[in-house]
Amino acid sequence: MAKSNGAQDGRPPAACLDEAYRSCYRVAKFDIFPRFWQSEYSREMIMLHLSNMLPRADFQHAFYPSLSRTQHNLATFWIDTSRWGDDYWCALGGAPSKETIERGKQIWEQHQSLLSTSFESTELVAILKQNLFDPSRALFYSAQVHALNQLHSAYAKFLDSSAGIAYLNKIGMSRLPVPADPPAPMMKAGSNSNDDYSSEW
Repeated sequence: MAKSNGAQDGRPPAACLDEAYRSCYRVAKFDIFPRFWQSEYSREMIMLHLSNMLPRADFQHAFYPSLSRTQHNLATFWIDTSRWGDDYWCALGGAPSKETIERGKQIWEQHQSLLSTSFESTELVAILKQNLFDPSRALFYSAQVHALNQLHSAYAKFLDSSAGIAYLNKIGMSRLPVPADPPAPMMKAGSNSNDDYSSEW
């Protein structure tokens, strides 16, 4: 059977998609991202990223009352594993030290119930458990990312709350205004086709 080039089955040709991808990639890499990283919004994102805020005792005092028990445990798990990574130490030969291994096992035992119930990926939990006896510094990394993702909505609500605004004022910060959404693209009159990718060309 001849390979379809997409022209007869309603799909755009592969070469067309490839060129569109390359064009978008160039714009994103050499224009959008560089301008973002030089903007005030990038600096705000870095300063207020939850991974930079959670280690602060004053932030914990302000943020924790807004969390559920599970969310509080997720935050505690992230802090414990972050400290474990900071204190990670290798013995002679590059292998993790006995103290590092034992502390990793303690964290696992302390948070095992949380990991088993709050993390959707059973594979992630199984891999973590499997590597407890020969851990790399990145042992808990994927689990940490998962914990931060689960705390995202609670953190966003906190920043918009009176307690969050008061905390930011206390540390001398204020959030930048959210940019307005760009206007929706104009559609050509008489456009009724959702199937023909080139109907408006």
